[in-house]
Amino acid sequence: MLRSVSLAVALVLVANAASAQTKFRPQGSAEDKACRGDSHRLCQEVFPDDKSLEPDRFKMLACLQQHRAKLSKACNEMLQNHGV
Repeated sequence: MLRSVSLAVALVLVANAASAQTKFRPQGSAEDKACRGDSHRLCQEVFPDDKSLEPDRFKMLACLQQHRAKLSKACNEMLQNHGV
């Protein structure tokens, strides 16, 4: 149960970080910012062509996990802290 909740929190955080591409997010949390650069650098194929739409959370998480060795320290730590 705890792992499921942690995964859901991580998915929300990753999606929020990824959606920052199209929306202004004033003073986002450190967790929100942790994977933003990595998602844009490593997972461009997950972002929809329509910039007003958010990327699929599960696809984004899968992409980040696929590129785990290339993630920044901050992103890796955030995912680990949420059990991913």
